[in-house]
Amino acid sequence: MKPEFEDGFERFVRRVERVLLRLVILSLVLLVGGQVLLADPDMAVFLSTVDRLEGRLVLGQPEEAAAPAGAVQARILGTVTVMVVDRPSAPEAVLLLNGERVGDFAEGLVTVEVRAGDELAVQLPEGYQRTRFRVVGVTGMVAMPRPGREAVGSSGILPLGRVEGR
Repeated sequence: MKPEFEDGFERFVRRVERVLLRLVILSLVLLVGGQVLLADPDMAVFLSTVDRLEGRLVLGQPEEAAAPAGAVQARILGTVTVMVVDRPSAPEAVLLLNGERVGDFAEGLVTVEVRAGDELAVQLPEGYQRTRFRVVGVTGMVAMPRPGREAVGSSGILPLGRVEGR
């Protein structure tokens, strides 16, 4: 037979063990729930200070790093890689992102970081020979344009499409 002290101590230890086990389970549930909420970009803005401060100047940061007044900086979704299909390179052809030159096809391949809503196109000079350009890869959360999307032409601006996220 156990002394009364040991009996009481065992009951106390079992209670503490149950409470600790419940706290661990509750902590795991809260951790997983918090991570699920942070995975949604709209919720992350409310739950994370970093997301709210994105695009704002930090103490000691140069003024040039600030976005123009009123500009909303969209998150980078990933990258899009475009390749010349018909020949090894096309140095006169340029890849346009929202109408601005971001690279040429001197190496036959151009990779660019994109945001949702960006417009991708290839610009060819007048009188250039007919050339095909193909999206050969996308990374990150880029859903459109899909790999395999092509633009074909001999001059002018050949649209590849608007960037959309998953």
